[in-house]
Formats: sequence, C-alpha cells, structure tokens
Amino acid sequence: MADEKSYRQIFKATSLFGGVQLLVIIFSIVRTKFIALWLGPEGIGIIGIFTSAITLIYAITGFGVGSSAVRNISQANSKGDIDLVSSTISTVRKLSLLLGFAGLLITLLFSNILSEVSFDSDLSQYTLSFMLLSIAIFFMAWENGEAAILQGLRKLKYLAKARVISSLASLVFSLPLFYYYGLKGIVPSLIMVYLFNAIFNYMYSRKIVIQKSKIDFFKEIEIVKDILKLGGAMALSSILVYAVMFVIRTFIGKYGDINDVGFYVAAFAILNGYVGLIFTAMAKDYYPRLSEVNDDNELSGTIANQQIEIGLLILLPIISILIVTTPLVIKILYSSEFLTIKSLLYWSLLGIPFKMISWSFSYVILSKGDTKSFLTYEVLGNITIAVTHIFGYKLWGLDGLGYAFLFSNFIYFILVYSIIKRKYLISLSYDAKKIFIYALVCALILILIKNFTSNIIIYSISIPIVIFTIYMSFYKLSQKMNFSFNIINKFKFFK
Repeated sequence: MADEKSYRQIFKATSLFGGVQLLVIIFSIVRTKFIALWLGPEGIGIIGIFTSAITLIYAITGFGVGSSAVRNISQANSKGDIDLVSSTISTVRKLSLLLGFAGLLITLLFSNILSEVSFDSDLSQYTLSFMLLSIAIFFMAWENGEAAILQGLRKLKYLAKARVISSLASLVFSLPLFYYYGLKGIVPSLIMVYLFNAIFNYMYSRKIVIQKSKIDFFKEIEIVKDILKLGGAMALSSILVYAVMFVIRTFIGKYGDINDVGFYVAAFAILNGYVGLIFTAMAKDYYPRLSEVNDDNELSGTIANQQIEIGLLILLPIISILIVTTPLVIKILYSSEFLTIKSLLYWSLLGIPFKMISWSFSYVILSKGDTKSFLTYEVLGNITIAVTHIFGYKLWGLDGLGYAFLFSNFIYFILVYSIIKRKYLISLSYDAKKIFIYALVCALILILIKNFTSNIIIYSISIPIVIFTIYMSFYKLSQKMNFSFNIINKFKFFK
C-alpha cells in the first residue's frame, strides 16, 4: 500500500507539471513556429547563442542558489521549525537579488567581449544587445529565488500557475516584437520572458503565509554558508553545462555557419522542451522528497527507483511516437527547411532512457549534499559532452551531434551509476532494468526501420511497436498504482 501511494504521488506530481509543461509547449510551439517563419534558422541561431550566453553568466554569478535553496527550505519545512523556515526564505530572497545585481553589473562590464566571443563579430555589433540583456540576468536570479521557495515548500499548484501565466504573457507580448522588428525584436522579447517569470513567481510566493520571526544575523550567515556550500558545487556544474552548450554552439557557428546553429537549437528544443518536459515535471516534487529523507540510503534508493520506473513508462510511448512522426513534427513545429535534423533527433532519442536513470540518481547525490561525488561526474560528464559533440560535428555534421548525444549520455549514466552503487549501495531495481531494456530495444528497432527500410515496411512494423509501447506503459502504470483499466487488465502479458 505504501508503494502504491508513493507511485501515485510521483504520477500525480508528474501529471500536474506534465500538464503545465504541455501548455507551455503549446505556447512555445506557436512562438517557435512564427520565429521560424519570420526569422528563419538565423533568428533561431541568434536566440540560441544569446540564451546560452546569459544562462552561462547567471550560472557563474547565481552561485546555484536557485537549486541549492530548495534543499534547505525542504529540510527546514520537514522539521516543522517555523522560525528556521522563515529565516531561510528571507535569506534566499536577499541572496537571490544580491547575486542578480552582481550578474547585471558583470554583464555590463564584459558586454563588448561577449559580443566578440559569441558572434566572432565587430565589437560594437552586439555590445548593446548584451548590455540590455544584463537586465534579463537580474530577472533570472529573482525568478529562481522565488521558484525555489515555492518548490521547497512543495506549493506545486502555485508554481504551476506561475509557469503557465508567465508563458502565456511572454507569448502574447513577444510575437508583435518579432513581427514588427524582426531580428531586432529578439533582445526585448528575451528580457520580457524573464521579467514575466520573475513577476508571477513572486506574486504566488507572496501568497504563502508564514509566521515572521526575528532573524538573527549570525543565523542568517549560517544559512547563507550552508546554501552556498552546495550551491557552489551546483554553480560549477551549471557553469560547465552552459559553458559546454556555449562552446558547442559557437563552434558550430564558426566551423559551420549560423544556420547550422539554428538547426542544432531546433533539434534540442524538441528534445529538451517536448521530451524533457517529463524531467522538468518530475523534478518539482522529486528533489524536495529526496531532501526530506536524505539520511536514509534505503528509502532514497526506493524513491529513486520508483521515479525511474514511472519516468521510463511515461517516456516509452513518447519516444516511440516521436521517432515514427519526427518528419511531421519538424514540419509542424518549424518548416520543411528543418528536415535536415531528422537523423540527429533519432539517435538523440535513443540516449533519453540513459538520461532518465542518470538524472534520477544524480538527485540522490544532490539531496545528500555530496559535493565531491557530484562534481566528479559533472566535470567528467561535461568534458565528454564537449569533446564528443565537437568531434561528432567535425566528422559527420549535424548527424554527428545525435551520435554524440547518445554516447555522452551513456558515459554519464556509467559515471553516476558507478558512484551511487559504490558509495550508497543503491542499484537499479529489477522492474526498472526491465522497462529500461524495453525502451532501448523498441527505440533502436524503430530507428533502424526509419533509416534503412521503405515507407510500407516502416509503417507496417513501426505502428504495432508503438501500440505495444502504449499498451505496456498503461498496463504497468495501472499495476503499480493499483488503478483499474478494464480493457488492459483483460490481457496480462507483462507480469
């Protein structure tokens, strides 16, 4: 019964944020479609480079507060210590704004260098753009601080509402900028996105009534130290992630051209935005839950395995459907001009099951505050990503980026799994292994069919496989949560 309740909680949280992400995706599809039509691959490429640059700067100056604070707030809340919760929230707010202001100043100071490094252009061409984007970095820090409060207190409905409303507002106000100003509308639209995110997260976090207590200065310093201890490691991880992303995009732009950057950004927007919605949805409840039981390895392992099982079961049909419908999806989201990213997407999708496992186990390490292990796999993993993507692109062009994504996620999986098994004696459950193998085999068969057979064979074999994955996913989910799906329960092939 306890396991059924846990599975249901995971599924409920995932459904809530999955629904939210679905709405956000719809808004994103509309926005991306018009950008592709009005600005083309060049516009998407420029947006990708700007986004990589400012997220990298935020990663450097934000010191991981937006993520590490979730752990501190969750732990304080689980203890029922109102004074500690109040002090932690107040400290997180002050720290976020202070670091946001630092990010703003640093961006202003280095705007000319950012212009030259990002676009290999004359210093003045994008300097003003980066000066204006410094405001976006301040809003980003503000947004992440407020979101950490909502997530740490597990006010998931507030977090969900803030996400939906801010995404809709960003869509409504950014489209006219793209239409009337073209490429010149990119910078103000990015500023607007982060402004709306910050405002609505702040509005909802202020709805939470917490008894205010007198904050002791030394206690506040102690909280800051604790947040920054893990935050420093997370900041370094984020810096590596965004630095690698920035290096890969600028390398593609210089070794190839800006259009290839646009194609790369488009492909990974599908992966991170549409497949990655499952990761985003799960993290909102998963990380605080792990933080509350971080001293219990056995319970942490149980929660992680349940998360992996539910995640893989949800991803299994999504990956299968997306492989079969990739050309159609590309045309709907972008245009026929973007069909060149088909193969890139196929091989990248095969890497998603590896990512699901490593992602889930990495949160166990984070929840324990094990900065040494966390930094070990993050540094090695990101070096692998950079090297494989650069060589993949040099050797096979855009297709090579797909091979690189698959290989780097396999290496990342090996790194995380070896650490968590050796250090915490946590391993994959039998059910998780079985679902993982199903996911890999089905995805690989579909990719081989799509690449090496005719259209008639493609649909005659791939459609039954997709039906199989949908059936198995529903059956297994109903079994684990003790839900009754009458039609499915007539056939019990997967006991």
